Amino acid sequence: MSDQGVSSIANLAIRSILNLPFETVLEFVSYLDRQDILALRSTCKYMDTILLDTFAKQFFSQIYVLPTEHSLQLLLEVSNDKRIRRHVKELLICCTIYQDHSSRYGDWESDAHIIIHKTRLLTENESPFPDTTSPEEEATNEAVNFVRKGSFGRQLTAALQSLEIDSIEILNYGQMKCWHLPLPLILGRSQLLRRTGRDPFDTPDCVRGRGPRSWEYASNEEDGPMDMATYMSNTVLSAIEDSGLLLRSFVIPVVQTDRLKALPTLSSNLSSLQHLKLTIGHDARSTCHDSPDPDPNFFTSINELPNLQHLHLSTWPARARPGSVSLNPFLSLLKPLNLRSLHLGSLCAPSQDLVPLLVPLKTFKHFRYISSLCKKERMGLGEICSRTSFQ
Repeated sequence: MSDQGVSSIANLAIRSILNLPFETVLEFVSYLDRQDILALRSTCKYMDTILLDTFAKQFFSQIYVLPTEHSLQLLLEVSNDKRIRRHVKELLICCTIYQDHSSRYGDWESDAHIIIHKTRLLTENESPFPDTTSPEEEATNEAVNFVRKGSFGRQLTAALQSLEIDSIEILNYGQMKCWHLPLPLILGRSQLLRRTGRDPFDTPDCVRGRGPRSWEYASNEEDGPMDMATYMSNTVLSAIEDSGLLLRSFVIPVVQTDRLKALPTLSSNLSSLQHLKLTIGHDARSTCHDSPDPDPNFFTSINELPNLQHLHLSTWPARARPGSVSLNPFLSLLKPLNLRSLHLGSLCAPSQDLVPLLVPLKTFKHFRYISSLCKKERMGLGEICSRTSFQ
């Protein structure tokens, strides 16, 4: 075979033979005829496909997204790659970076003996750090503006239009900073590390027993301000609606139910939803000494989900303190159609108050209740549930 013929055939093969240098390809293709080279090229393409599938399943099945422009750009690139996007099944969206997500009770000591500051209220155009003194403060300001001005929601909508996501979970800061090695794929994390020299979920103040401050977004509505988790939840729910994405599982962190305005309009988009996990926090209208009234529209929308089978409800704060939220008024509104499993987290509610509310929900087969009940109360609740056909 002439050198020109070998070079021509090598050009056919070089793009598909394990990214080997051109000179290396020439060394061995000269011993092969055209059919052998084409067969080798086909084999290498097949190997590339198998390797890419394995790689994508390992690293892209679960993706964490930060509220930064770079993170959303990477997500858009993934959504536009036909080879990778079909492997993306779970999206975990972080509410914030370089800060703590605290409740609105003023300064209080958490279970980890960390003092949580009173939440700051940001006006419409106000940045968390007006006079930045560090790269992480600049990055935090950019992240807040990126979400608040709608760019995050628009880019997320564009990405969801090309992805077939089964599950979306929204994470507050407390969940994000508890990750253990090895870390999952967090889009945009390495860019923040290079820019600031600090992990976006590192909280050095916590080592000294004091957590950093968080904030809420001001609202023109009478209902009051919106905390970060609720604001992000609304943004994501709107993106789901605009993209037409059909979900099987949705997990929402501590939210103000009276401010979660997007959920009641999503019955059609969430018609395929089978699993819903929700932690209910103080509503904006509540004070630190009274519990909020449940939003009927919010729970009516849950009742109208035709395929909902698994429901997990909790309240925050988990331990009884002034202003603790009780789930009893919320449970009285729940009448889902096809619920099979109910998991109640920390409720600050005695067992005898729960059973009358649970008896009407006879369609589900699995019931789990976790709280700070004593052993006697747990046994009593189990005995009562067994008499009401719960398994």
